[in-house]
Amino acid sequence: MTDAAAPMTFRIVVGVDGSAPSKVALRWAACLAASWPGAEIEAVSAWHLPSSYGWPALVPDNWNPREEAERNLRAAVAEALGDDRPPGLVLTVEEGLPTRVLLRHGQHASMLIVGSRGHAGVPALASTCERVAHLAPCSVLVMRGQ
Repeated sequence: MTDAAAPMTFRIVVGVDGSAPSKVALRWAACLAASWPGAEIEAVSAWHLPSSYGWPALVPDNWNPREEAERNLRAAVAEALGDDRPPGLVLTVEEGLPTRVLLRHGQHASMLIVGSRGHAGVPALASTCERVAHLAPCSVLVMRGQ
């Protein structure tokens, strides 16, 4: 005989790139988390240096992509949520391709929320939200537009 199961933690991972749809995704995550006591939200921003296509990449010596990504994430969260940040909100910045980073963080999530900027439909270039929706091990909510 086992004891009653421990209550499940509702964990939402939100992809944040600073776009309007990603800010809408943050607001939706906050609304959903408010209805689930003890819910956790992880706002994830990914950065990576794209390979150059035959041209040398000119990167300023004083540029720190991690710091810039952290600044952008904090700014997006501040704009989307203001002072009403939900308890349990964690900000994560990680180097890597956005799809891979989001899928890794979504491994133990209840839901993954991403924004769509409407660039899908380009042959051979699936969008991050499209890939996440097809490959995530959890429920996925795709926010479109405002």
